[in-house]
Amino acid sequence: MIRYHRSPLTIASPPRAPRRGRLAFTLVELLVVIAIIGSLIALLLPAVQAAREAARRIQCSNHLKQIGVAIHGHLAAHRQFPTDGWSWAWLGSPDRGVGREQPGGWIFNVLPYMEQQDVYNMLSGCTSVFDAPPIAKAMVEIPIATMNCPTRRASKLYPIGLADPKESNPFFAVGTNTGKAATLSLVARNDYSGNGGLVWNCYYVKGVNGSPMSLNEFASAEGQANLDTIASSSTGIFYAGCEVTERDVSDGLSNTYLVGEKYLCPDLYETGTDSGDNEYMLGGDNEDFVRWTNNGGGYPPPRQDTPGLALRFNFGSAHTVGLNMAFCDGSVHTINYDINLDTHSYLGNRKDGQAIDPTTLGW
Repeated sequence: MIRYHRSPLTIASPPRAPRRGRLAFTLVELLVVIAIIGSLIALLLPAVQAAREAARRIQCSNHLKQIGVAIHGHLAAHRQFPTDGWSWAWLGSPDRGVGREQPGGWIFNVLPYMEQQDVYNMLSGCTSVFDAPPIAKAMVEIPIATMNCPTRRASKLYPIGLADPKESNPFFAVGTNTGKAATLSLVARNDYSGNGGLVWNCYYVKGVNGSPMSLNEFASAEGQANLDTIASSSTGIFYAGCEVTERDVSDGLSNTYLVGEKYLCPDLYETGTDSGDNEYMLGGDNEDFVRWTNNGGGYPPPRQDTPGLALRFNFGSAHTVGLNMAFCDGSVHTINYDINLDTHSYLGNRKDGQAIDPTTLGW
């Protein structure tokens, strides 16, 4: 029997219409994406901010390192730490040496060792008190980036905050004459202060508002006797008329503060009305440029800058983890705010003979 093979009948499927693509997210999907992005930003932002603050704190530490190097340059050249001048009412003079005769504070005296010789020399060679006032004014209107902490504020000019307008034009010395700077309105400021020891021994001459009003008053028997008294009782590196040598730091350079960050009220960073930040960077001995460490004498411990709280005598900073301090050996360390108060006092006293326990420093 013959069998025939039949091929199966192939039936073509009808062509399918092309599938239309999705044109957009649904609202729910969009909200989910936004929520995820927001969560990622919330997770990353603190880390980014912490990294930026760490970089600023390192930069601040580098500023103090540069200041320490400049001070050691002065020490090598003159065999003494920079003097701290006479008082807030005087500007530095390049023609009056580096010891007790110098009315300007430690910041003025280290200018030549931190590439600021031109600023230091601005009053050099002036012979007329009539020509010098605008020059003296210009001196204090030059910001120096090394003197400002990047976490706290920019290196720029800030309003002078002295309440009495008569106090806004400081004295300067030209030869054997006394002049006054042109009236100030905007001035450069500093975020770093020298170690004044346990307590503030300010220059005071009876009847002249705490400051000599002329070169003759400075040179008077009363003025010189007052500086002698301050020198005999001060325990820090910087004070009015100071002439501290390495030998005077009997506790050791590595056990004594040199310069550190000063406390400021954050509300007053730019106003010039904080009483520890209301004057001009190149002035003489004052709490704008020097701070103290005596925990038993009404000087609070170092602390982080706190809104609503003004403290004019103590060290502190805008950093969250602690404040940067340069030591007399040139090293820079971060000091915790909860440092043992006795240890803090000992580090401010160059000659108390107290041993320092390294475990209390928080390094």
